[in-house]
Amino acid sequence: SFCRFVNFWDTRNLANKSALKAVIFNRIGDAFFFAFLALMFLGFGSFDFGVIFPLANEINISIFGIKYTEVLSLFILIAAMAKSAQLFLHPWLPDAMEGPTPVSALLHSATMVTAGLFLILRSFSIISSAPNICFIMSIIGLATSLISSFTGLYQYDIKRIIAFSTCSQLGFILFSIGLGNLKFGLFHLFNHAFFKALLFLCAGSVIHACGEQDIRKMGGLWKFLPLTYICMLIASLSLAGFPFLSGYYSKDLILQGSYALNTSSAIAIAIISSLSSFLSSFYSFRLIYFVFFGENHISKKNILNLHEGSFFLYFPLILLCLLSVITGFIFKDIFILSAFFKTSLYCSINLDRLADVEFIPDIIKLLP
Repeated sequence: SFCRFVNFWDTRNLANKSALKAVIFNRIGDAFFFAFLALMFLGFGSFDFGVIFPLANEINISIFGIKYTEVLSLFILIAAMAKSAQLFLHPWLPDAMEGPTPVSALLHSATMVTAGLFLILRSFSIISSAPNICFIMSIIGLATSLISSFTGLYQYDIKRIIAFSTCSQLGFILFSIGLGNLKFGLFHLFNHAFFKALLFLCAGSVIHACGEQDIRKMGGLWKFLPLTYICMLIASLSLAGFPFLSGYYSKDLILQGSYALNTSSAIAIAIISSLSSFLSSFYSFRLIYFVFFGENHISKKNILNLHEGSFFLYFPLILLCLLSVITGFIFKDIFILSAFFKTSLYCSINLDRLADVEFIPDIIKLLP
């Protein structure tokens, strides 16, 4: 059904190709997911996590010399990589921007692309018994975040820029989960849904107003679209981790949690993740500059028709803008400090580093 939305403009050849690409890449993920289910049932005789988790470290089966839980974890990882657009299986996501903008806001920020990460979070009790897969997961997440950030710097389509920002943030979250910081990753996934949906809808408002997606053909729109400008600015600030917005509470925890590894590679990991975070913030503000400031490149005919959308367009912007400001502060205690999730986020090696984060040097906390 997702691909039908991508192919909404079914008379456009590019939309057809994008939908087909999305089908192929997601079928790869589905194949590995079903292989994971079949192999899990053969080994444990159940699909119930309550039965499987206590036994995850007890089974000593090898498949072609590879530990059983490592094979299971690898299948989970590949399935999640396809669904959440990670490196090597990511090309479908930027191309899926051919669909209508509300579809992008819904599927590419809060539902479709987060499904793979939810699968990893819920299955992490199995994955944590395969430390090699955890390491690979962290490397793939970090590489996806960094490469997507660099790629976003060279894009000029307003929706593709935000799409690569999505890839970058999903890689950022996968990297955190691979290190064992489950609550940090889930909290950022929750906050990301609001400010990324807001960015997509703001992009839709701009496209609706000027009939153009190339940011080089825009400029000076803050005078004509003040509400859209304010909402997009707040969403970009939240993405950048500006103090006291929602992204600030979760993004900093991920960066600090990576440094709190207390290993020889902790500083390198912290620097690379900070660079990725900086780049994603940089091209978000590059987008704002091209669209809302600088010289106006819109035709005279379109300038005369520039205006904010109807109530049904700007009301979701206001609602998501409010949520992008307050969710981090309101839900921090629930996600990070409380036992709200109980055994839903179960990790047999207990890697959550909330206590360690409190004692890292202040200069590291202030660096992002």
